[in-house]
Amino acid sequence: MQPKITSITITVQQLERAYRFYKDVFELSFEQILIESDHVAFFFEQGISVVLMEGSIEEPALMFTQEATTMAEVDQLIERARKAGADIVEEPQNDQSTYAGMFQDFDGYLWEVITWNM
Repeated sequence: MQPKITSITITVQQLERAYRFYKDVFELSFEQILIESDHVAFFFEQGISVVLMEGSIEEPALMFTQEATTMAEVDQLIERARKAGADIVEEPQNDQSTYAGMFQDFDGYLWEVITWNM
């Protein structure tokens, strides 16, 4: 059996705030979101889901990577994150074979947005 990760659950301090943030940043349709009383699940392409559960966070230890198909998509996603209140850790920039930027959400999780199509 080949291992396949299909869901990542992260703890957030405020479920409603995190829900709004991720919905705004990734522009997910209502059909891509499952809202339950104790968690929210976001369903991305290729069967991957990110589940938010409210709880206490000692220190975030995860970094996510969102692949974009163009440099413009990287810029757009970083800008949506900025408008949603994220801290921009790294403005989008060229780095030899990639174009990438990075933001940090309200709970301290890092998200790299990258494309190899330059």
